[in-house]
Amino acid sequence: MKRREPNWDELGNIAGRAEAAQKAGRLDYDSWRSLVAEADAACNGYEQYSEFMSHYATSEWLKRLFSEPKQKRTHKPKRAA
Repeated sequence: MKRREPNWDELGNIAGRAEAAQKAGRLDYDSWRSLVAEADAACNGYEQYSEFMSHYATSEWLKRLFSEPKQKRTHKPKRAA
């Protein structure tokens, strides 16, 4: 079965919201984590396309994310920022 293409429009929207939240000083771990989950969902299984979200993270956030069990990392997203 062929996978659906990533939702490029939604990925662009998520990147824009992450950028705006970061510039406004409103990007904390929980809001970033929600944006990561949204990006993962918009990638439709192409995980490499959500890697851009690491640009908005601190190294502490990335360590925290990767210490979570895999199933928790791929939870359903809540709309953020």
